[in-house]
Amino acid sequence: MKRAVVLGLALGFIVTGTLGAQEAEEKEDMWAPRAAWGGSAPDASAGTAGEEAEPAPKPKQTGWVRGEVVEASSKAVVVEHYDYKVGGKVRTRVKVVEETVFNGVPAAASIEPGMFAAIDYEVNASGAAVARVVAVNTEGGADWGIVQ
Repeated sequence: MKRAVVLGLALGFIVTGTLGAQEAEEKEDMWAPRAAWGGSAPDASAGTAGEEAEPAPKPKQTGWVRGEVVEASSKAVVVEHYDYKVGGKVRTRVKVVEETVFNGVPAAASIEPGMFAAIDYEVNASGAAVARVVAVNTEGGADWGIVQ
């Protein structure tokens, strides 16, 4: 009986030692799958002491506004809307650029005061809102055709 226990323990140590060695080999070659996919191992020199990493670029600030158009030209649209932070109506001016996409109208020149618009915009480096998408409800009314 003692012999069986001793043999069992010895066999356990041998198997564990073999598995431990295999695990160590796998750790050394842990980036091999990346190489098979066309990737590479991380650069060991990256992030060395004394070097400062470049700061990550700031995400672009975006926003949206929805309300009644009070002014419109080929260069900008001014929308009056209710601002809950202020507690009243405010006017937001959004620049129109060549890349601006229009829905409901062919161009900014077709937008007239009294129409309702929803505008997705991006804030540029100088802090101005630049329209990415301008959707205009040409059928009138602020309900955008929502049936209640």
